[in-house]
Amino acid sequence: AGEIKEYLDLNEKKTKKQRLIYINSEVRNALEYYFDKTGIYHLDRYLFISDKTKINKPISRIRAWQLIQIWCREVGIKGRIGTHTIRKTAGYQMRIAGVAIELIQEVLGHQSISMTKRYLGITDDEVTKVLKNFNL
Repeated sequence: AGEIKEYLDLNEKKTKKQRLIYINSEVRNALEYYFDKTGIYHLDRYLFISDKTKINKPISRIRAWQLIQIWCREVGIKGRIGTHTIRKTAGYQMRIAGVAIELIQEVLGHQSISMTKRYLGITDDEVTKVLKNFNL
């Protein structure tokens, strides 16, 4: 058994970088609910394991996508939602809330601001429009 920590220590598969991800109270509550419902209390195992093998191996990307589809349908969300959609939506919501693009870049783990701009759909036309309407 274990206790949910304040941070998740994550090794990024794509970039091989180590990152600390803050676990806020909503996520903590969701994890506690999940652990109670599944009977999982050992935090040294993967959160989602294969239904077929029941061994401590992570689910595949395809299975993660399937689960997200099921959960979205269950709560009435339509469309093709995947992990990337959720990630992009989080970045977009941060942008709408006025979070600095440098912080969004850091949260998303992007190497450059230009990557974050593309990710969030910020175009050169949008930047030009802002500059045209900006007066000192």
